[in-house]
Amino acid sequence: MIELLILYLLNKFQLTMYGLQKRIAEDFSIYTKPGIGTIKPALVRLESKGFVMSRRSISNGGRVAVYYTITPAGMDELKRLIVARTSDNPVKFLNTARVKLICAALLTPDEQVKLIDNLKLKAESIYNKTAVKLENTDFYYKMVTDNQLQEYKNFMSLLEGMRNGCTG
Repeated sequence: MIELLILYLLNKFQLTMYGLQKRIAEDFSIYTKPGIGTIKPALVRLESKGFVMSRRSISNGGRVAVYYTITPAGMDELKRLIVARTSDNPVKFLNTARVKLICAALLTPDEQVKLIDNLKLKAESIYNKTAVKLENTDFYYKMVTDNQLQEYKNFMSLLEGMRNGCTG
């Protein structure tokens, strides 16, 4: 998800590594809060693949600042990451899916509908597999799991509303 966030933000802004960390914290802290130790290797990977470019500049205080921008290949990669298969891990799925939906404005209407449909199918699959396990379990397991299932129900409802907005 870190590459997706970096490319998404660089699509909007030219940022330093620390600027990226700050923007991710401001805009996406409810989903993730990566440190520099996560952002820096991701930037190195993205730059080595030609998805971002760096430019060094001397600040007013005489320090070197490295600014990152997205390349045309990076825009293609960003769109690919938005529509790419989402994790099967139920905990990672919801956060990653929500971030992808935030980024979905960069897609065509047809791509948006396809993304929403794919996310809904995955959410339904996770929901159904988990709901079956609720029979014959203890009280605390049921309570905690039912809370998570409600989160999935809410997410599927959100997806239905978004899909209606795309096709309406």
